[in-house]
Amino acid sequence: MSQGTIAGREGRDQQFDPSQTEVIEATRPVRMPRTLGDLVPKALGALESRATGLDKPIALPWANVGKRLGGGWWPGVYVLVGNSGTGRTQWALQAALYAAKDNKPVVYVGLDLGEVELTARVLGLAGKRPWGALYVGKAEEQEWVVKSSAKAAQELTSLPFHFATGAARGFNYRELEPLSRAVRELHKSERMLVVVDSVQQIAGEVREDMRDRVANLALSARAVARDLGATVLLISDSGRASYELLDGVRGPGRPGEAPASNFVGLGKETSDLEQASDGVLVLLREMQGSLRLHLALAKLRAMAPSWAELWFDGCRFEEEKPSATAKG
Repeated sequence: MSQGTIAGREGRDQQFDPSQTEVIEATRPVRMPRTLGDLVPKALGALESRATGLDKPIALPWANVGKRLGGGWWPGVYVLVGNSGTGRTQWALQAALYAAKDNKPVVYVGLDLGEVELTARVLGLAGKRPWGALYVGKAEEQEWVVKSSAKAAQELTSLPFHFATGAARGFNYRELEPLSRAVRELHKSERMLVVVDSVQQIAGEVREDMRDRVANLALSARAVARDLGATVLLISDSGRASYELLDGVRGPGRPGEAPASNFVGLGKETSDLEQASDGVLVLLREMQGSLRLHLALAKLRAMAPSWAELWFDGCRFEEEKPSATAKG
């Protein structure tokens, strides 16, 4: 063995000696855990504010859903699972627009959609128009676009609603916390809503597979919820095995009647994410092609699992059956 090799090995041995690891660990500073005496005064103040109505959750546009969530969106991480075409994006955008109109900052990370489509969807919600017809320029929407869309757009421009779309290589989960913090500091708000649509499109580090990226996104979302007092909604695709179940073809009992907790674990590559979340919401059709949907509040840390009925006309969700449908 050459002298150079021996010298190199000795140099490495001097840098890392396994026999000294216990000494190194023993000399590291220890951060003592906080006592209940430290936590109780602040926590009681927060609970009192909530009990008296001074501190309120972010409201939702559907009273039946808000009630089942304990009044609305409290800080935490929530997952919304559903099949393609069941209106997950419209559901999330409608909830986000409602929050922004209540002056709650919103960060909508739209990874599946471009800015024009996202804007068309929000304009459709604001003007109660079918967003798809706006997007493709259908003749029947020409008059509204020419005469009324500017007014709807003007009402939207003053809202604390922020879009973030993925770059060519995607939106990295590491960007979520600094982006959310910047928006919160801009608006000086105690409450904010952050939406990631959808988790399967999140970017990560080189060589990370989808499950690792989703798991790391969950950690980032948890940090945003915990440190910023935010509500984080993560939209997930359904797994292939559960597609027919969520589309009203088959399932463990009828939607709205079977235990809502039966519908946990149906997201694609999101089992770890759903387990770590504060709430799992699942959109299910009454039957194939039906406008009637059931929202399973399948898991809630602070409330019991339950169901909420909604109607989707292709543009908006309502609590009661719409009198006329609008195809989006």
